[in-house]
This record gives sequence, C-alpha cells and structure tokens, in this order.
Amino acid sequence: MPRFCKYCGTELMEEASFCTECGRPVIQKLQPSQGVGQQVQQPAQSRQESPAAEVKPAETKQEETQSADVVKQAAATQAKAAAAKAKEQVKTQAKEQAGSKVKEVISAVTSMDASETAGEVTAGVFGGEAGALAEKAKEAAAIASPFVAVLRGAWGFLKGIPRTFMNKKSMIFAIIMVVIYLVLYLLNRFGVKLSAAKVFSYLTLAESGSKRGVVGEVAGLIGKGTVAAALYSLINGKIKSAWDGIRSLFGKGVYDSKSDVRTLLLGMGFAYLMYSFFTWKAPVALSMAGVAGILLSLETLGSREGYLFSIAQALTAVKKDKVRKERSGLLKGLLSGTVFGFTLVTACAVGLGKVGVASKITAWILFGLGVAFVVGGIVAAVFGKKKKGGAVA
Repeated sequence: MPRFCKYCGTELMEEASFCTECGRPVIQKLQPSQGVGQQVQQPAQSRQESPAAEVKPAETKQEETQSADVVKQAAATQAKAAAAKAKEQVKTQAKEQAGSKVKEVISAVTSMDASETAGEVTAGVFGGEAGALAEKAKEAAAIASPFVAVLRGAWGFLKGIPRTFMNKKSMIFAIIMVVIYLVLYLLNRFGVKLSAAKVFSYLTLAESGSKRGVVGEVAGLIGKGTVAAALYSLINGKIKSAWDGIRSLFGKGVYDSKSDVRTLLLGMGFAYLMYSFFTWKAPVALSMAGVAGILLSLETLGSREGYLFSIAQALTAVKKDKVRKERSGLLKGLLSGTVFGFTLVTACAVGLGKVGVASKITAWILFGLGVAFVVGGIVAAVFGKKKKGGAVA
C-alpha cells in the first residue's frame, strides 16, 4: 500500500524514513523481520538527522534576505544616480538661463545705435540722427530696465566717439570746442585777462572741475560735455524740439496723460543734485550748466528721444504681462520736473550770488534743496500707494 507524508502529502517510498519534499521524519510500519531494537532506534535516528533536514528552510530565508538587501542597494544606487543626474541638469539649465540673460542684456545694449543716445552727455554723441526707421524700431521694442538703459547710454557714448570724427559738422564743432578750451587754459595760465575770455569761459563751462580733485575733474568733464551738447544742438536743428518741449510743459503736447507730482518732485531733485555736482565750488560762475540742462531737458521732452529720455522712460515704466510699458503721466512728470528743476536751481544760484551769499554756502543750500525734493517725491510716492491701496480696500 502506498504511503504519504502526513505533513505535506507527498507520496513516500516504502522504506523511506524522511519525506523527500519537506524533510520531516516519517514512522515506518513495524515489519515482521524487524526487532524491537530496530523499531526503537528509528526515533533516535530521526532526532539526530532531523536538524540537518530542517536547515534547508533557514538557508532559503537567509538567501532571500540577502537577495532583498542586494535589491535595496541597487535601488539606492539608482536613486542616487538619478538624483545626481537631476542636480546636474538643474545646474546646466541654470547656467544656460544665466548665459541667455547675459546675452539678452548685451544684445539689448549693443542693439542701440549711437545716434539714438542723442547728445545729452558728451561730444561723442554729436554725429547723425536717429531717423524714421530707428524711431519706429524704438517704439516697437519693449522698454528696457534702468540698468540696461544706463549700459546703452555708455555703449552709445563709446560708439559715438569715433562717429564724431566721421561726421564733418560734428568734427568741426568738436575741434572748435577743443581749441577754445586750450586758448582759455593758456590765457588763464599766463594771467591774461580779457573780457571775451570771460564770456567764452562762461559759455563753455571751461572752469568747471578746476581745483576740485579727481571727482571734481570728472564732474567738470561731464559738465563740459553737457554744455557742448547743448551748444551743438542749437546749430543742429534741435530748436524745434525745445519749442515742442515748452508746449508740452504747459499743454497737452505730445503726451495724453497729466503730469504726476511724485515724479515732478523727483525730476526737480535730480536737476538740483546734478547742478550741484557740476558746479560745487562755483555755483554762480558756472550757472551755464543750468542753462544747458534746461535746453537739453526741453529737447528731450519735445523729441522723446535720447539718453535722458531712455533713462526717464525706464525709471517710470510699469511691468504688465511680463513686458515693461510706458507710463506717459509719470514720464512727463519726471522730464518736466527736470526742466523746472534746472530753471529754479539756476535762478537760485544767480540770486544768492547777487545778494552776496558765499559760494560754499550757496552750494550747500542748493544741495539741500535737491535732497528735499527727492525725499518729497519718495514720500509722495509712498503716500500715493497707501492711499490707492486704502481706496481699493
């Protein structure tokens, strides 16, 4: 009769003492030929051999544990590799984005032609006109940030220097200005006093920056460039732009929005501070700087072009739908404030000089007024925002 394991049900051989499937001991039926001793020895044998037979499940469990550990280690290694790859991709993307941003800034700076920076700061901008196509391109392009606008001005200045000598009219004017400065310097050096020399010295701001150290020399150089640009504009057909600027101050002009008091005060403060920068030790004798500032500000207000216009437009623009757009009211307020500021500061300097106020005290008074206008503009801006927020609430 066949025998089966009572533990797992596997069929057993007739003489089997252990199950070949699960390894557990089985008790054979007592055969007639077997003695009692043999029957008794079988359990002892089972007790001795059963531990060896039961080793198999323990070994299998250990192998399974080791296999699971290997799988975990492989998964951890893959996770680390994936994390490192993702981190490297993020770094690469960040570098690409940074590089793209730098390229955009460089492209934005170098894309402006030197003639578009139209002449407010140095003789390097004397050459050429913006032209109708350049004007249309400027209007179509998005307004640059203040940082890019400043870089554009610097780039336009550098490109404008060689162009000065490529344009016959601007080259002749530059040579005349250099000759005047040289003659005035020599006359002053040798102590020659001429009435004509005083007139030319005043008109060209020749004494600006003298005996004021490195900073003063730089300020004087910029002041001379400003006056030279203003004088050149008079012979280069910019009178019409200045007249348009005057009409814009007191009427609708080229703008559709009303001036904003905040930017008006800021523009006035800017004019006062720039005048102080140009004429620190001689605010009365160097008042031509204020006259040049008035003229250039009016031209900028009327023509809507040039370096000063780009800076004012960038400072007053508002970002909508990721594009910086012009705020006509704020822009007009800032440029109008610059005109009024240069007018008032020049009148103040001359008036204080007439009543005998010392130049040093006059300089500090003008500087203090400039700071007051700037602070007033900032306070008005903050107050305006709070008032607007309260009205909305």
